[in-house]
Amino acid sequence: MAEEKKETEKKVAAPAAGTEGAKQEGEAAASANAACTPRRTERQRPAECAGCGKANKKEMWYYRNGGFYCNKRCYQKKLLDLKKKAEAAKDKK
Repeated sequence: MAEEKKETEKKVAAPAAGTEGAKQEGEAAASANAACTPRRTERQRPAECAGCGKANKKEMWYYRNGGFYCNKRCYQKKLLDLKKKAEAAKDKK
C-alpha cells in the first residue's frame, strides 16, 4: 500500500515552474477565476462633472466621449474649450 501511495503522489505532484505543464495549469486556473467573476458589475458613479468639476449628486448624467457631464451645456462648453486650445496650439507652431 505504501508503494501505491508513492506512485499516486508522483502523478499528482505539480510540474516544475517554467515547464509547459505549469503554464497549462496557470492558464486553467486563470480561466477558472474568470468563470467565477460576475459578468455584470455595478456602474461606476462618477464623482464630478468632467466639464465644470461640480459634484454629481443627481442620478442622471450626460455621457459623451468618455466623460460624464452634469448637463448638455457643460459638455458643449468643454468642447468649445478644447477647440480653442487646439487652435491656440496650432497657431503656436
